[in-house]
Amino acid sequence: LAKNPYDVPKKTDKPEVVDWDKDHVDLEWKAPDDGGSPIEEYVVEMKDKHGNCCTQNIVFEFQVPGSETSARVGNLKEGEEYQFRIIAKNKAGYGEPSNPSDHVIAKPRHCEICF
Repeated sequence: LAKNPYDVPKKTDKPEVVDWDKDHVDLEWKAPDDGGSPIEEYVVEMKDKHGNCCTQNIVFEFQVPGSETSARVGNLKEGEEYQFRIIAKNKAGYGEPSNPSDHVIAKPRHCEICF
């Protein structure tokens, strides 16, 4: 059996919520060790407070090119609480998922009068 010359990427650091509003969240993360093969893509997983991040109850996921270490997650429901995690992929496969982000509530970030 031939061994793959590459390892899967290391676990990505916990994503940071850098901005938000009532309908979106902006995330950033640091690229992990790539295991000897460039990162091809990142999978961004999202769950709401009713889901369970570490089982099949992932609410939503999408791919980001490996050259990017940030993403805007849109179409969020105002007032709902979310968490996110990141999985890096290279030629050898998918790495271990990151730890979940801090909880964030989709709400206006800047408002004159907030009730």
